[in-house]
Amino acid sequence: ALFLGRDTLQRQAAPDLGEEAYPSQIVVNGVALEVKYRFAPGTPDDGANLQVPVGLLQGVVPEALEWLVPGYLPLVVEGWLRSLPKQIRRRITPVADKVEPIVSYLVHPSRYRQGRLASAMSAAVLALYDLKTEVADWHPDRLDELLRFHIQVLDEKGRVIDQGRDLRMLQEEHAVTGTNASVDLDVPVERNLQAFPERLEEQETIRAGGAPVLVYPALKDCGDSVDLVYAESRSAADALNRRGFPRLALTLLGSRVRYFRREIDKNKALGLHFASLGDAATLRDALLCYVVWACYFHGRPLPRSRAEFNQRLDDGRQALADVFTDCVNGFADALAARFELVKSLDGYTSPAFQESVADVRRIVDELLPPDVLTACEPETLARLPDYLAAQRYRLENLQGKVQRDQQNMVTLSALEARIERLAAHRLSSQADISVLRALFEGVRVGVFAEPLSKKGQGSVKKLRRELEALELALGLN
Repeated sequence: ALFLGRDTLQRQAAPDLGEEAYPSQIVVNGVALEVKYRFAPGTPDDGANLQVPVGLLQGVVPEALEWLVPGYLPLVVEGWLRSLPKQIRRRITPVADKVEPIVSYLVHPSRYRQGRLASAMSAAVLALYDLKTEVADWHPDRLDELLRFHIQVLDEKGRVIDQGRDLRMLQEEHAVTGTNASVDLDVPVERNLQAFPERLEEQETIRAGGAPVLVYPALKDCGDSVDLVYAESRSAADALNRRGFPRLALTLLGSRVRYFRREIDKNKALGLHFASLGDAATLRDALLCYVVWACYFHGRPLPRSRAEFNQRLDDGRQALADVFTDCVNGFADALAARFELVKSLDGYTSPAFQESVADVRRIVDELLPPDVLTACEPETLARLPDYLAAQRYRLENLQGKVQRDQQNMVTLSALEARIERLAAHRLSSQADISVLRALFEGVRVGVFAEPLSKKGQGSVKKLRRELEALELALGLN
């Protein structure tokens, strides 16, 4: 009984993670970063140290660091399992016996480093142990420090100028010394483009002041021309491209643009209802850019080469007239609904209604600001009349429900604040924020005008789940 065989000793052995269990580099957000290792228990830099030049720090996504390196993955998995609430964790005890199967599941090439570790862990315990978990059930903040990268921030000479295991804190402390200080973002890389660049990368690493800096190339709309510029973040590049891509396309479409301008000017009701938001020239220009975006670029990855851009224009040429008609009619319907709702607000004079009336005015201004066509997607444009109808229903049925209406405002305000916090994050994408805002508007319809709510349009539970997922991915949770 005192003799142990090989099988017994190796029963808990971790799966073979290959020769790259402790790599000297890992790729984060498309950039290769150096990894150094130090065995020094009790010291701040014990374990895996990720070396990040200060100009690249803002581009590091927290979710990519959760996986650490393969050699540490068994310890990471065990730490994550032990972070589960007790009532969930006891369904998979003993935890140590579950580590090896989960690691084997996670290191499969189709799963390893694919997205957030929280999602991967949830998928693993569901597939292996039929245990359902939510993103909020995992608490990586409870992990031992050794199971998180120790980040060393380097200056242009490769010297460590700051370090720690809290990526978000390091990013906040060095936001001023990152891209903004190293690259003059006000100076275009190329002015007055006559054609799409030969290649427009999603991101580039350039040298500035002798140090690498992560930048995001984008097309900037300059009114009657387009410049190639570097943006400081992916979200900033998305916002620039939203206007820059259609502007460049408009300069290449020729006579058809002039025809569309005349058609917009003929729509007198459209101009009348837009008058409180802007003049005829603003309407004409914004609507043309919107039509071009909807026809050629919406819902598809942006072209990244000149050949792809020109092909996109050729492919969409036949559909342009129909898209123009749909967009103009859709925007006209939204403006007409706005006009009628705003006109009706003056009739609600009861002092008890004033807080709700003020909230409706704010919502109208948010749904249809002067620059609504700059960021509004076609799906949202089509729903604007429904969103406005919900606010009208809310007012018409406000009698006797003022207190409940105010409670609803508090609930929705908290959710909206979380979305705006995410939208302000430098690593958020416009696509993710658009999804959240669409869910929020569906929730708002259901809260204020339940009879007008459509099945599957949105629920508070689903919205909170999506918010938690993105907050965790961006390190805000």
